[in-house]
Amino acid sequence: MERWSLYAYDTYEVMPSKLWFTTGFSYDSVIFPENFRQIPINANEAKAHQLGPKAALVWNAREDVTMRLAYS
Repeated sequence: MERWSLYAYDTYEVMPSKLWFTTGFSYDSVIFPENFRQIPINANEAKAHQLGPKAALVWNAREDVTMRLAYS
């Protein structure tokens, strides 16, 4: 089995000390035996790839209140 991942994010300050927006993505690639759940395992390989968007919003409404919203 072989797996590798790539993550990239960036945060933007929309309103100084009040509102931040984070956006990014993750990419995953997996190579694995076709029948890894059965014995005997054969030499044929299967591949899976996934690109996942990410987003988050952080709002510091007051000094003692922070709201967070995230999508992944």
